[in-house]
Amino acid sequence: QNCKDFAENKMANYRDCELVAQGERLLSEYNYQAATDCFTRLIDSSPNHFQYYVNKGLAAKGMNDHEETINQFDMAIKLDPNTAIHYARKAEALRSKRKYDESVKCCDQALQRDPSCVLALKTKARGMMFLSTDSEVLGYFVEALKSSPEDLDLLEEHELAMKLFARSPNSSLLSKSYEAAKRNLERKHQENPKIAQTCVELGTALNRTGDHQSALIEIEKGLKLDPLNTLGYLEKGVALGKLDQAEESIEQFTKAIECDHFLTRVYFKRGQALEDLEKYEEALQDYNRAIEIDPLDPQGYLLRALNLPVYGELTEALESINKALELKPHFQEAYLVKADIYEQLEENDKSIETYTKCIDLNPSEIQPHHELGVAYLHVKRIPQALECFQKAIELDPANADRYRTKGMALSLAEKDEDALSVLKMSLGLNPDSSWTYFEMANSLFYLNRYDESKMFYDKAIKHNNEYAIGYRNRCKHQ
Repeated sequence: QNCKDFAENKMANYRDCELVAQGERLLSEYNYQAATDCFTRLIDSSPNHFQYYVNKGLAAKGMNDHEETINQFDMAIKLDPNTAIHYARKAEALRSKRKYDESVKCCDQALQRDPSCVLALKTKARGMMFLSTDSEVLGYFVEALKSSPEDLDLLEEHELAMKLFARSPNSSLLSKSYEAAKRNLERKHQENPKIAQTCVELGTALNRTGDHQSALIEIEKGLKLDPLNTLGYLEKGVALGKLDQAEESIEQFTKAIECDHFLTRVYFKRGQALEDLEKYEEALQDYNRAIEIDPLDPQGYLLRALNLPVYGELTEALESINKALELKPHFQEAYLVKADIYEQLEENDKSIETYTKCIDLNPSEIQPHHELGVAYLHVKRIPQALECFQKAIELDPANADRYRTKGMALSLAEKDEDALSVLKMSLGLNPDSSWTYFEMANSLFYLNRYDESKMFYDKAIKHNNEYAIGYRNRCKHQ
């Protein structure tokens, strides 16, 4: 009898090993349902083996079944309570269900067991975006990036977090981070060029560093190895969009959505590409779908608010941007959009108040100073406008348009000699600006320097400013 029992146990163990190998292979091939069937059979025969629950949880994650993922990792934790990664994976699923409090608590449990658990650091940073103050959130991202400096998604989310909390991303530092991530991924790619995800991640890094043609080559390699790689189609769409191939870009975003119906950022990207082709109604459908998937993401409401004024729906746009600010009160970009909506509604005082709030959040951001100056011009408060334009110049001294706008304001203040001086500086930075030639022609006209004025109107016309034609004719009558 003992010999018979031994033989049966040996055979059962052999069957289990075969099922484990089969299940893991199916997982690697993204055949999640078949993998689930394998691990369910293994759990039935060996219910106290935590790794089977882990693998079944990973399969559930692959099918976006977050509730089942949580259930499986709960069992893994029950059987193996000291392993940090189980808590981190459960936290990921909780975050996907927008249970941010529970997700962060679960990350803390993981980090108690392993303070360097990369997934826990990343997931906590992402969850805290919806729960905490700016300094805390950004600190978690910094810690996560120390552990995973080549994680491109994490770099992007860190950049987004800085924008959400009205911090100016350091473009030089970000560029260095993306370059470092690219070098790390190039090394990984050289070690094993036939891993689909590495190809796609390298393509993503190339996208972020501006080499979109090379990005396409790497992403195509990844998609040949893994035709269901959502990130591959997303990044291919990004690269094509940067190369001014909007239609082809939309096709790739659509393929990404077919792979994963719940990834909101693909809807954002496709919506923006559709807007580039002036397909505003289809874009709005994408933004609404993204909001339906994740009603706690302020980005969806912001993009919707930018879209709605095309239809004249300014009141609805204002409601949408207020929702974005309700979710993230320090969202500086949302204040810019809100101020612009007030301008379109001709509620100039509210527009000025909102731009001022935007500047209070982050005084080093350039655009709010410029836009506040324009808002002051609308109500003929020229001294205040000039102060704003000067501040924008101080923050962005290499931008020709900052000088041009200040020159226009000086002309409106009947300070045309000063205007000419500033406009010359603008032309020095951008000698092809038709509007700068136009503004110089106007100032020269008001100074009764009609021949010079005519010459600058001609230059504006030469640079395709048709608006200048009518103004040029008035020089003939002087």
